[in-house]
Amino acid sequence: MKKKFLAILFVFFTIFISFTVEKSFFFGVTIEGYPITNRKLKTLQKEIGIKPDMIVFFLMWPSKEKIKESFNLTYSLNTINKSNAISCITWEPMYLQNSKEVAILSDDILKGLYDEYLDEFIFQIKSFNKPLIIRFAHEMNLSRYHWGVVKD
Repeated sequence: MKKKFLAILFVFFTIFISFTVEKSFFFGVTIEGYPITNRKLKTLQKEIGIKPDMIVFFLMWPSKEKIKESFNLTYSLNTINKSNAISCITWEPMYLQNSKEVAILSDDILKGLYDEYLDEFIFQIKSFNKPLIIRFAHEMNLSRYHWGVVKD
């Protein structure tokens, strides 16, 4: 499982690098809320007065109880792609419960408790078949996140 996940990240990183060689400067923005809709993108572009080349958005994982619930990541990816921008998913291994962040522990992932979710995520990414970036467990240098470092 761990090797499968790392191999997928490597493939997408390689695709992104080959895509970015063609363009020397990117203007990117982070957009709040998921899913990403045309309306959100048009409002954003109107507010900033420039078309972004990259759209960053945050995607939390589901709780163990909601793993089987369907999600449509492809919709957001296609919406961003239609605006001629690259998608950047900030993929956070946590979920909200009563407005409180709940950590998804690496042990639960490695034990296979999230395999069904990961398989669906991978299927949708593979079906999208376009360059994108996945920022898994971002800002690891901060103690604010459970995957970050602990400061002395």
